[in-house]
Amino acid sequence: MNFACKQIFTNFFVFFLFLWAISQEEKKTRRKDNYATTTGGVNLSYFVPNAYGDNFLSEGYKLNGGFNANMLFFLNETWALGGRLSHFKGEVVDVSKVGNIETTGITHINVSSGYSFLNNKDRLSLIAGLGIGYASYLNRIGPSKFKDNGFSLLFFGEGNYRFSEFIGVYFGIQNNYDFLGIKSAESQESFFKRPKFYAFSLGIRFYII
Repeated sequence: MNFACKQIFTNFFVFFLFLWAISQEEKKTRRKDNYATTTGGVNLSYFVPNAYGDNFLSEGYKLNGGFNANMLFFLNETWALGGRLSHFKGEVVDVSKVGNIETTGITHINVSSGYSFLNNKDRLSLIAGLGIGYASYLNRIGPSKFKDNGFSLLFFGEGNYRFSEFIGVYFGIQNNYDFLGIKSAESQESFFKRPKFYAFSLGIRFYII
């Protein structure tokens, strides 16, 4: 198993273990609420990405905040299926790393699956999961545009705190790994084809009964 694969699985394990530990403490002090069991929810949030590692996104861009929209619907008491959409922009700060690109709009569309650590009637919910899908990098040079795209893999952890029957607050963290189809020299493939970033989200959740 190469370093990238080890890093992906290590990060997912840390996400899962962290949320499991919180859920065990929550079960000890659980308060009883009279909320109906939710069948799913829709989250809308502000999205703050941070690129890292040895790749063009980390070394050549300043990333701006964006938006994240995701939804999960429960198949049973613990497993859920849904989708995720995120978009943000990056401004080039080092042309020696990426060429004469000025800005890039980065969009991800993923199908996702999650595991819920707590009962669907609880005020607090904790979910960990993964998603696979599509990554689009829309680059702008003056009036011209061109797109790089590819496969996207993400791991996520999220928490939701329910204020009422239908409304709550949403907070999340995710780690994205993109596999782009950019043509480059073999020695530079990892740098240009494997951008990665983590992101924090904070927003509102709409519960579906």
